[in-house]
Amino acid sequence: MMAGSDAPLSRITFICGDRDSGKTTRLWREIERLRTIDGVRIGGFATTPVDPGLPKDRYVLQDLATGEARLLMSELEFPHSIAFGRFFVDPAVFSWANSKIMEQIAIATHIVFDEIGRIELSGGGLAPSFSAAVASRGVNILAAVRTSFLGEVGRTFGVDAAACTIIECFRQ
Repeated sequence: MMAGSDAPLSRITFICGDRDSGKTTRLWREIERLRTIDGVRIGGFATTPVDPGLPKDRYVLQDLATGEARLLMSELEFPHSIAFGRFFVDPAVFSWANSKIMEQIAIATHIVFDEIGRIELSGGGLAPSFSAAVASRGVNILAAVRTSFLGEVGRTFGVDAAACTIIECFRQ
């Protein structure tokens, strides 16, 4: 199901697109829109926006409930990081994020995941908290996912993509 800008969203909304198509930018627009709605309590995590034109060589994960942010991954090795593809990733940041999301599921109306990808499909990253959010049925989910991973995300986490809202992003 494709959503217009003012269409009501399903319980699970995927913001999809290719790499560098604007998924995180669109995710932040949805977060800001939701923050204007009375009664909405947002939890979850999103990477902080990267200024256009700057290289995407590091990602900082921000807790949307508290604003706390931590370095998640970088092309340069940093303390406690492990190699994953072209990046070095701090698994402790994923542990922190999963722990916070597990707490937030009980009190938030919306949980954000930026993004569900290769790490989660292998069982790591935000996979534990995403699975818990999907199973909770009591919280709305907003997640960025590469279009090419959408089917696998559905199969892996037991989500029927046909019952979800899909917001497509396209490279400009």
